[in-house]
Amino acid sequence: MSVQSRPYDPASDFQRVRDFLIHTYQLTHMPYNWLIERWDYCKHFITKFIGSGTQHWEAEIRLWENAAGDIVGVVNHEGRLGEAFLQIHPDYRHLEAEMIAWAEENIYETVDNHRQLSVWIFGDDSHRTEVLQGRGYEHVGISRKFVRSLQDPIPAAPLPNGYTLRSLRPDDDLAKRCYVMGRAFGSEPLPVEIYQMLQQAQGYRLERDLIVEAPDGNFAAFTLVWYEPISKIGMYEPVGTDPNYQRQGLGRALLVAGFQLLRGLGATHVYVGTGTAIPANRLYESTGFDLCLTEYLWRKTL
Repeated sequence: MSVQSRPYDPASDFQRVRDFLIHTYQLTHMPYNWLIERWDYCKHFITKFIGSGTQHWEAEIRLWENAAGDIVGVVNHEGRLGEAFLQIHPDYRHLEAEMIAWAEENIYETVDNHRQLSVWIFGDDSHRTEVLQGRGYEHVGISRKFVRSLQDPIPAAPLPNGYTLRSLRPDDDLAKRCYVMGRAFGSEPLPVEIYQMLQQAQGYRLERDLIVEAPDGNFAAFTLVWYEPISKIGMYEPVGTDPNYQRQGLGRALLVAGFQLLRGLGATHVYVGTGTAIPANRLYESTGFDLCLTEYLWRKTL
């Protein structure tokens, strides 16, 4: 069946790609492609706060469609040039060389007057490994994806005296929510209007925006819990604690509250992504998460 590629159309394709991500997860039951929380989060937050803007991001996405007009492949970055993500239907993996070639010409970054492109690959993916090695890429980084069954017992996670875990409320000061997010990730607080844009994401729900409030009234820790009802899976993106309040079990309490919330919605599994941060990985493992995928970053100077 013939396949054609074309530019992404923001007016009609955002939902189509989102549906494609849901469909391909159901085919593999593994997060080889992005899950919907990352797609939503990228458009409504990453591209507005960290990246070069949503319009630039949208202009740098490419779709591959079969003769029936169904999406079978997507190439995108995550708000910044230089890093390509391939979303691919498992029956169309032969397109990956073509997709990477397009990315090399269109979403590279320039470093020290040299063009570079990085591509993510799963550790056991022999097909993409062969494609990248054949094009001169080398392994340079690592990331991890964890999964937890919500059918397993949920552990206790008591909070220290005086702390409260709750959902964000409509009357909460969003500046406090923005401040703790910046503190957790070592950045300046994001503008309130950016967070308000995130709240417009299709998968965002105020009741799943969880925070821990300290005795002094500050927000000490947070997580956003996302739920995809067709596949019955949940996702955490992001999870963080203000350094002034770390090592008190606040992150654990948030994860456990998320387990309970998601189980109540009907979710069977929950995912979280992380890098090489050992404390974060220990936290996830201590609450019942298992490593399900290791991702490797491969890079090429073009």
